Amino acid sequence: MRHDVDTLLYDVVQACKRIREFAGERTLEEYVSDALLRSAIERQFVIVGEALNQALRLNPVLSDQMSHVQEIVG
Repeated sequence: MRHDVDTLLYDVVQACKRIREFAGERTLEEYVSDALLRSAIERQFVIVGEALNQALRLNPVLSDQMSHVQEIVG
């Protein structure tokens, strides 16, 4: 299924919101010791990277409009 850039960027925003929601006020120690929390947050980072990668393929000009986008995708 092919996505348009707006949908992909929406997915990025939603994943970032979930990361903030999941992390909340938790400490690094809580993050490290909670496999479920770690998995949930890391999955959202994967979604961010994959969505940005697809968006950049559809619209390469985005890389000029986003700072550090290649590092984020990586």
